[in-house]
Amino acid sequence: INNLFPGFISARGNNLYLIETAAIQLAKPADREEKWTPDEYIENFDDLYSFFCSNLDIAKEKLDERKLSAK
Repeated sequence: INNLFPGFISARGNNLYLIETAAIQLAKPADREEKWTPDEYIENFDDLYSFFCSNLDIAKEKLDERKLSAK
C-alpha cells in the first residue's frame, strides 16, 4: 500500500482506508490475461471488503493479545 499516496496521508493510516486499498488490489483477477466485467470486479471487491471488515475486531483482539504477551 503506497504510504506516499495523498489518500493515505489524508487518512493518516486509518484501518478502513488500508483495508479498502488492500481489497481493491486483491479483488483484481490473479491472471492478468483474465478479463472481468466491472460487475464481476465489484462483486469480488465487495466480498473481500465485507470479509475484512467483519473480521477487523477479531484481528484487533489478536494483535492486542500479541502485544501484551510480548511485554
